[in-house]
Amino acid sequence: MHQIRVHLSWYGFPIVGDRLYGSRRQTLLSDRLFMHLSVLEFKHPVSGKTIRVESELPRSLSSILEFMSRPKW
Repeated sequence: MHQIRVHLSWYGFPIVGDRLYGSRRQTLLSDRLFMHLSVLEFKHPVSGKTIRVESELPRSLSSILEFMSRPKW
């Protein structure tokens, strides 16, 4: 996670909520990073079978996306 944060910040795309590598003044998320692993897929080391695990975006993060995508009048 640290490497992702450092690299994205270096390229000019800091993670929302990252006060170390992003903006210290950012107030959108005060208690976590806007990071979520939604899909993880890998081959099982013994059986060779593909293992896929999915996780929906938590409501705490999806509500922020909804807020940000609403019309700005």
